[in-house]
Amino acid sequence: MSERGPKDGERAPKFADLEQLEGVVERTVFHSPESRWTVLRVHVQGEPALVTLVGRTMGIEDGADISARGRWIVHPSHGRQFQLEHLTLRRPTTDAQIIARLKTYPGIKDVMAQRIVKRFGTDTLDILDHDPRRLLEV
Repeated sequence: MSERGPKDGERAPKFADLEQLEGVVERTVFHSPESRWTVLRVHVQGEPALVTLVGRTMGIEDGADISARGRWIVHPSHGRQFQLEHLTLRRPTTDAQIIARLKTYPGIKDVMAQRIVKRFGTDTLDILDHDPRRLLEV
């Protein structure tokens, strides 16, 4: 979520006034843990090329499925960008998405992620959240 407020004389945007984009993060171009300023390149359905999203948010892993609210801006040097006001990680729903998410966890490589998903399928993330000891079954 963006922490930047309106400037003097500006009104804060209403949540309903913001446009929504959904997509998959191709890569993080820049992220500052201190300021949380982030630049993402995202595959957005209906857009012919990668979309640049900018704003303050937590670190986002490559391959994350996201939903973003904000507005389009044109930066003088960097061109068309989507200025984030709010960003949400969407829960992975396919085996491939779950495998990609698992591979972001320390110590879980591709083969292990595939074995976990083969064993638990689309219930994998629920098992991790509620009964992680079941991973010993793999």
